Amino acid sequence: MIGEADLTALGIHRISIPIPFLEAGGPVNAYAIEDRDGGLLLFDSGLGSPQASAAMAEGLARIGRSPRDITRIIVSHGHIDHYGGTAALLEQAGREVPVQAHPRDIPKMAEGFPRWLDQVGLYGAFFQRLGVPVEVMADAWKQVRDGFTKARRIPRVEPLDLAEPLRMKHVTFEPMHMPGHTPGLLCLYDREHRLFVSDDHLLEHVSPNPLIELGPDGQEDWRPLVAYL
Repeated sequence: MIGEADLTALGIHRISIPIPFLEAGGPVNAYAIEDRDGGLLLFDSGLGSPQASAAMAEGLARIGRSPRDITRIIVSHGHIDHYGGTAALLEQAGREVPVQAHPRDIPKMAEGFPRWLDQVGLYGAFFQRLGVPVEVMADAWKQVRDGFTKARRIPRVEPLDLAEPLRMKHVTFEPMHMPGHTPGLLCLYDREHRLFVSDDHLLEHVSPNPLIELGPDGQEDWRPLVAYL
């Protein structure tokens, strides 16, 4: 089993970001990966809350770095605890930094697309047909609404080329599309060291949770558990 010291030797620095969602089972991980040009590729950015931002700053400082060293950000998927800190990091970098993700998840995180909050009527009607009690939906809506206050949309997100390996200073990661938790979830795999960065495709303390997701017009053509399996 690979440990923190092994990751550090490979130029991979795990930054643990606190999240306030108990059902998620613990903190979310962001990874600052040393690039060949001396900069950092950041895989995920955590939430945009003050606590999360402080953890990111501390994690970068611990390795003698700052947001100004980030030259590229890849977001694993479009959930707020994975992209929420990106907008602030872009501002702190003080220059243009490309942000990339799988095309299927870009609408969740980028400016210019409808937000999930704008589709609450579609989801309400869908869950009502499934027999979900009104009070359960109301409680879920409150949690989701509050969560979105901890993530700003990203000004611009480009599609990641899945056929192009990420050649870092000490490792070469293959981007891998692993749909289920979301339609566009990405993982990273380094074959030489048999290192798999799983983000929410695998979770330590709780079962992986493929999530219901309707199409932009409410169509029910996405079967997350089938895709996950």
